[in-house]
Amino acid sequence: MRLLLIFILISFSGSSQRNTSVRIVPTTNVSLDSSTSYIYCATMDLMWNKLSQYLGEKPKPSVENATIEILNQSVFENYQAPIEDSFVVAHTGLVKDSIVQRINSELKRKFGTTWNPSFPLRKDALVSYSHLKKDVEFYYNLDDHFYNQAFDGGIHVDYFGLKEGDPKRSRKDILIHDFKSTNDFIVQIKCRDSMDEIYLAKIPLESTLLSAYQKVLERVNFGVNERFSGSDILSIPYMKFDTTANYTEIEGASLTNESIDGMAFQQVSQRIGFDLNPQGIKLESSVVSIIEFADFDNPPPRVLAFNKPFLIVMKRKNAEQPYYLHWVSGIEFMRSYILKTRVIEEHESIIVGKWKCTKKIVQSGEVEEYANGFPNGSYVMFHANGTYEKVRSGYRNNKGIWRYDQNVIWMNPLSTLFGSDYEYDWKLDEVSGDKFVIGGKTKLVFEKD
Repeated sequence: MRLLLIFILISFSGSSQRNTSVRIVPTTNVSLDSSTSYIYCATMDLMWNKLSQYLGEKPKPSVENATIEILNQSVFENYQAPIEDSFVVAHTGLVKDSIVQRINSELKRKFGTTWNPSFPLRKDALVSYSHLKKDVEFYYNLDDHFYNQAFDGGIHVDYFGLKEGDPKRSRKDILIHDFKSTNDFIVQIKCRDSMDEIYLAKIPLESTLLSAYQKVLERVNFGVNERFSGSDILSIPYMKFDTTANYTEIEGASLTNESIDGMAFQQVSQRIGFDLNPQGIKLESSVVSIIEFADFDNPPPRVLAFNKPFLIVMKRKNAEQPYYLHWVSGIEFMRSYILKTRVIEEHESIIVGKWKCTKKIVQSGEVEEYANGFPNGSYVMFHANGTYEKVRSGYRNNKGIWRYDQNVIWMNPLSTLFGSDYEYDWKLDEVSGDKFVIGGKTKLVFEKD
């Protein structure tokens, strides 16, 4: 029987991107294909285990249900949670027995938060809930940045990591496992909590998410392990998302367990928030189900760039199973550069070109001149396809789209998954083919370079 899993599809505009779909999956035993990214978090297993304990047996659907079957298989009799209780809240019970209050009391104590059901609950409703929160701090921050580089030959995204340094130095906090080539290796980033194990694995596609995880552990345990050398280069894409999926194949399924015979799943949803950045990883996830009636000497440089599909593994040191897996196949949730081009109007062609701010005229009339462009050799390039780029030495290039009409240049900074979508304008006192002046109390004179 085909397993229907959920489902977040994010599409982008542009001509050279590599789009994929994203699936949040309930277990690790799910088949992989190259056109999809997969996200697993243990909150679903944790919730299902609590529900099974409450019932004294696995949930029994009245009609065969593939998703329920695979969850029953994953939460076996001696199921062990992959993460300690201090990072988890998981309970099952009836509304009339104050289960919501019990959940919120523990959420408040552990995480300073509460859960508010999305709709009124009947007194006889059975609630099964789990919440996992884990902030992982890298032992040292990964402070270097690599802006505007392609992921898998497509959309350009931002990366962080470490640039090439002193080849005689190595970093004990970063290990390279079983390096085969720049397209086949595993990096482990050590953390302040020594129980945290974080692996980023740029490996060939495996048949399932579980087999990919097992292959990583096998290579970590039996492959050649090396420290990160000062001549090595590490780049990791920024990733951030907060999304919720509903397991629609479970919703509506009636159960035949003796204690809840005739009741059915009314809602089954999983929320996952994830933030991969130079300081570490922030992970928070919750699941709710509502059941109701009706070191080297001058080593050769290696580029350890996660710029193609890779696996993210989060696990605790003594746990056999991970609490988070993410096969990253596309640029969803990365800081991606999406610029919509257009055909500019004829009157806008006067703005096209490279411009430098050469003078600043303050209200008193005093003039400051800048031969190389203000500040620090900066310039702005207005492209004929309706996009612009501001360039300043030592800073990230600012990109966006522009338009010009009636002596006003409107600029909309680059829209990213996490960026703003605001617009600002430059009102011009005068404009010609080789100069324009931005008006105001302080006037800025731009000349075409």
